[in-house]
Amino acid sequence: MSLCLLLCVAADLQVLVADETFEIGQPIHCEVALDELDVGGDALELDSFDPDLAWFVAEAPAVHRSAEGARSLRWTVFALEPDPGPLPTPSLSLDGEALTFDAPSISVAAALDPGEDSPRPARGFYIPELEGTGTSALPLILSALVALAAGLIGWRALARRAADAPEAPTLATRFAALSRPMDGDDPSVGDWHGELAHLLRAAHGDDQSGWSDEEWVERAELSAEQRAELRSLFEVCAAVRYGGARPTRFAIEETLARARALMGSAEEVAA
Repeated sequence: MSLCLLLCVAADLQVLVADETFEIGQPIHCEVALDELDVGGDALELDSFDPDLAWFVAEAPAVHRSAEGARSLRWTVFALEPDPGPLPTPSLSLDGEALTFDAPSISVAAALDPGEDSPRPARGFYIPELEGTGTSALPLILSALVALAAGLIGWRALARRAADAPEAPTLATRFAALSRPMDGDDPSVGDWHGELAHLLRAAHGDDQSGWSDEEWVERAELSAEQRAELRSLFEVCAAVRYGGARPTRFAIEETLARARALMGSAEEVAA
């Protein structure tokens, strides 16, 4: 059932709506045919449209032209509370003369009618882009929220794990740890020389190739002096690690000093 309203005595224009009764949040589409005014588009002006707080404007008044060329003024509102009062209508002027609407009263139902014992399903707010698609946006919104929450939880877990993970010691830190009193009777003397050989290779660009010390010395990009000194130090380390040699404290200090001088001349120090 459509509601009809005279725009003015001279122009028998009508405001058309779909029904007399609506629910909160249900869109109310309003339309006024303009071709009955028989005036040019420049003579008709939209002055203002200021509904009170009981109404929400989903689509502001605008002039539309159909494929056949017919012009009409359309707008869409929905009520935010039951029985909000008269339907809001725009203020129009024709050649500077105001055209006033006698707005029809639209009935907006409350959450419960007499005799109902449970609320009716909420229609939700009007979204023009989704109207007429036959699908609900709620599953998409919920899916997006779930994905956002999962991403946030994962990001926080990774950030916490990265903050808790200790930083790997640098090559310089590991070499400094070797500077401690030691002699051949120390149970860790073999491991000490193994660590020293590893640091010497790493300081000179060892890429963890798996080669033995001798194979790596032959293949590494080294000067003749570096190659000779590294080979000599590797022989000392191998003698302690695998040959059972037990150097004195002074011999170990000398080996460490030679390694320190050689590492200081290295062009690349690995972290």
